[in-house]
Amino acid sequence: SRPQTVFPHAPRPSIASSLPALESRPLDDEVIGLRDAIVSKDEYTWEPRLIDECYTKLAAAPKKGRAILFYSQHPDGTLDNMATHGGCPVLEGTKWASNLWIWNKAMPFGSSRFQSKDDDSGDSSGVDVEVSTTGVSAEVFWVGGGGEEAPMGTVSQGDNLRLNSFVGHSFVARRNGAEVSRYTVARGAQA
Repeated sequence: SRPQTVFPHAPRPSIASSLPALESRPLDDEVIGLRDAIVSKDEYTWEPRLIDECYTKLAAAPKKGRAILFYSQHPDGTLDNMATHGGCPVLEGTKWASNLWIWNKAMPFGSSRFQSKDDDSGDSSGVDVEVSTTGVSAEVFWVGGGGEEAPMGTVSQGDNLRLNSFVGHSFVARRNGAEVSRYTVARGAQA
C-alpha cells in the first residue's frame, strides 16, 4: 500500500482509475486487513478512518519526482475546506516526504514572519529587493524568525539577484560560509 496524500472533503473522481496521479486502488481485503491490524494495537487511533478515506476520497498517489500543488485559500483569503488534506498512514514500508509552503503575498493575519515587530501597519504589499555585489560572488539566504536560513540564490559581480519580499524579512549574504552582509527589509529603505 502506498502512503498517499488524501483530501477527505473532496469526492473521489469516477475516472480515478484512468488518472495515473490519483490513487485508483479500491478499499480491498488486503488494505482492510492492514487497517484492522492497526486497530487491534490501539482502539483509539485515528488511522483507520483516514485509511478508509485514502481509498474512497480524492487521494494523490506518490511517485518519485512528483509534487502536489494546491491552494489552501480562495482568492479572497478565506480558507478552502476542500484543501484539507492528510498524509495517509504507512501500512507497509517507509515514507519520505517534504513540504514546501509558498506564499504569493503576505499572510492576511499579520504573521511576524512577514512583518517587522515595530511595523504594525499590516502592510502586506510586496517589496522588490535587488541584491548586488562589487566583489566576488556571494550566496544569499532568507533568515527565518528562528534563525534558520533558506537559500535564495547566488549573486555574481556585475549581476543582480532580484527577489520579492516583505517588510521585516531578513537576508544574509555568505562567501564560503562566512557572513559578509546582513539586511532587513524596511519600508522605503535602500542599502
